Amino acid sequence: LQIPVPPVSDAEYNRRRQLGQDLFYRPASSKVSYEALMKAVGQSEHWTLIDKNDRKKIVWESAKAGYWFWAEVAPACPRLGSSWNKLVHEQKLCLLSLEEYAIVWWAHQAAANIMLDIKTWSWLRTRFGSGALPACGYDGGVGVVWWNAGDLARSDDDGGGRAAEVVKR
Repeated sequence: LQIPVPPVSDAEYNRRRQLGQDLFYRPASSKVSYEALMKAVGQSEHWTLIDKNDRKKIVWESAKAGYWFWAEVAPACPRLGSSWNKLVHEQKLCLLSLEEYAIVWWAHQAAANIMLDIKTWSWLRTRFGSGALPACGYDGGVGVVWWNAGDLARSDDDGGGRAAEVVKR
């Protein structure tokens, strides 16, 4: 897998690091699928891979081309107590997708030896039918559950959202 040099200056990188963000690369889905990523990190038995009925309900975000993106990397999820609806509809926050979250979680754990969301969880922009997915660090890996549409207005003191921003070329 060839990863291109990020189109980011040293000054921009340092500024973003000061804001608690780091830079990640998502390869094209044709090069590394979600399935291949999860298998590579030892999560081949995760329900998002093996549960055929629930898997069909996930709105997958394939990437035609690889891209760099910024993500918040505080150990505890930012914006705790915010519902999915508030983050997405009111604050217009671009949350991490399921694929991006898996990349951020595993890459940050490998680089910084810090597992994200061990005591918190993060809403994902990935839809599960009319609902959505939250994710966390669970049992040494990425844990993902699904919530139905009625839960999207619900706030939780232990849950919030991590922002994602694609790097502009």
